[in-house]
Amino acid sequence: MNKYADIIESILIERENQNVKHPVLPKYFLHPVNDPKKEDLERAANYAKADNDKLEHDGDHSWYGIHREELYETHAETRPISEMTTEDLHKMRAEAIQCAALYVRMIETIDGMIKEKEDA
Repeated sequence: MNKYADIIESILIERENQNVKHPVLPKYFLHPVNDPKKEDLERAANYAKADNDKLEHDGDHSWYGIHREELYETHAETRPISEMTTEDLHKMRAEAIQCAALYVRMIETIDGMIKEKEDA
């Protein structure tokens, strides 16, 4: 059995729950008034990456720090939807996949911690 099957199944179940919780698709990737500006996210992504690289080198980084970097990088690819090219969308998709992969890795780690505690 695929080592990710339980995680993927849980994600797919929650994905269906999200359809119920949020049945209307968002109009924006970034709201033009309420969300950070693209330039601010680019700066934040660069800062988060430099910060994470240093902390990781020192063995002192966090899941939140990595997620923050990936989230900023994903949304830094954003433009108004009507202006996004296929290339822009492919870049954003690749960044979103990185976020999803990070969460799968984090869930694997949590599952391992649960197993250790249950086996103790």
